[in-house]
Amino acid sequence: MRPAIRFASAVLAFAALAGAASASPASRFPGTYVTTRPGAQSTQELVLVLALDGRATLTTGFPDLVHRYGSAVLPVRETGTWSERGREVEVRLTAIGLLRNDTIVRLRHENKVMALLLMTCRLSAVRYSKELYGDAGLTFEKSGCTG
Repeated sequence: MRPAIRFASAVLAFAALAGAASASPASRFPGTYVTTRPGAQSTQELVLVLALDGRATLTTGFPDLVHRYGSAVLPVRETGTWSERGREVEVRLTAIGLLRNDTIVRLRHENKVMALLLMTCRLSAVRYSKELYGDAGLTFEKSGCTG
């Protein structure tokens, strides 16, 4: 194989790998998804953002605790990646910390994986840690979806 052909093949292979890490332009998954659920000491407000570039963030806020104790109660931010798997999206969260002034503090590594099924405007967990999310799991509504 000639060097120019090898280089072109390598560039095409790299482009294919790079494209696999982000959403296809026609993907239905990118967007902001929200839900609330009861917690032990406070209602939890969860916001899942699936970015076009394949990044994922899950932010959990505690509005009852903020109301009771003030702004010193910080939300939890988890970050990672997501990938499309047919009608499902796999979200892999690899870091967690407290969110202060849009910066994650007390960052530590984690390895959480969940699969969620998209049905029109609803994203429901189908594979997840029941220890973390209970038997009911998580069901998010896509912001701005009228489907």
